[in-house]
Amino acid sequence: MVFAKYVELDFQEVTQRKCMTVATKAAVRDCLEESNPAQIAGNAGTIISREYCLLPCDLRQLDQVRGAGWKG
Repeated sequence: MVFAKYVELDFQEVTQRKCMTVATKAAVRDCLEESNPAQIAGNAGTIISREYCLLPCDLRQLDQVRGAGWKG
């Protein structure tokens, strides 16, 4: 079995809205948390799970991408 991690980068305003959607929609959250609980931080706009990460950054600022804080 091949495992992959999908990493999504977007503006913080967008990632915050996506976090709120995931947090309030059980069907979406359940898909995300099939194997392990996801860490959802709505105010920060981040989601960290085994297969998916949503991180806020501005791709015009490459130093933000390098320092997004994601390990793994």
